[in-house]
Amino acid sequence: MPWWENAGVIYAGFLAGSLASNLAVPANDAMVVDVSTPESRQFVYTINYWSINLALACGVLIGGFLYGGYFPQMLAAVAVGSLAVLLITFFKIDETAPAGAVSQKSESARAYVRSFASGYRAVLADRLFSALLIAATLRMAIEVQINYYINVRVSETFEEQRLFSFGSWDATVNGVEILGILRAENTLLVVLLALVVHRLLRRMSDGPRLYAGVILFTGGYMVMAVSGNGWLLLLAMLVLTVGELLNVPVQQTMLADLVPEQARTKYMAVFNLNVRLALLIASLCMTLGAVVSRWGIAALYGVFGVVIILKYRTVLVARARERAALDGEGSELVGRPAQD
Repeated sequence: MPWWENAGVIYAGFLAGSLASNLAVPANDAMVVDVSTPESRQFVYTINYWSINLALACGVLIGGFLYGGYFPQMLAAVAVGSLAVLLITFFKIDETAPAGAVSQKSESARAYVRSFASGYRAVLADRLFSALLIAATLRMAIEVQINYYINVRVSETFEEQRLFSFGSWDATVNGVEILGILRAENTLLVVLLALVVHRLLRRMSDGPRLYAGVILFTGGYMVMAVSGNGWLLLLAMLVLTVGELLNVPVQQTMLADLVPEQARTKYMAVFNLNVRLALLIASLCMTLGAVVSRWGIAALYGVFGVVIILKYRTVLVARARERAALDGEGSELVGRPAQD
């Protein structure tokens, strides 16, 4: 048996890749904050979100063509690409952490664990950060439903339908096929519309943009939780993707504004737990779907949406008060007479 078909080798590689990713991603996110400015962050995060989706689309397309006959060569190409990323990072990217953010002192293992635990407790004690973490977790929990409850419901209950005809050819799809089309639609729309939406809405304030995004995003998934009509599902995917594009860059910008300069990597590491927590919630939703009707699951998505808006509002209100206070201090300094 070739090594690339050995289950143990594949699983070990998966674990190593997951560990490396969990080490690198928080540092990567912190560097994005370090090198961007408050004025440019929405655009930076829009580009980042667009590039991730473009990479996923290309990866799925290339992997689909090469998986069957060229799997070893595909793995070799991935290894070469990873090495190139490592070399570029090592030789071309400078350290961006602010002075004092990285501790140089050596600690015992026990002292390090205590410092690690106390640091994460301090992060979670940050009320505004925790509010944003809850919002991000619930938003991600809704987003991944396409791979959990919605996947199961549509694949099992969707009746074969003809979407359209072209001459003698009928575009007839079943549940599995419509799910594939929906995923492709989402990725394609993000790649095509991300920069357009940013350009059109770059002057829109954060609050209305976030609230509109959550409403569109949640509403689209609520429709997908209950509908059995192919065209309605495609329309719902269009609506929720627009909501996603309204929401994600602003959420990431808010996160960057909340994170203290000296603890960015730690904050980003905790924030990235939202993905794991969201997958857990999505699994529970799929289990709940066995005993609750599809309308009940859609209502649950609606509750998630309301909580997301309330948590976003908590952060937005606090941020507005902080800016108002800073503006007031600046006005006082401007009007204050010079001291001898």
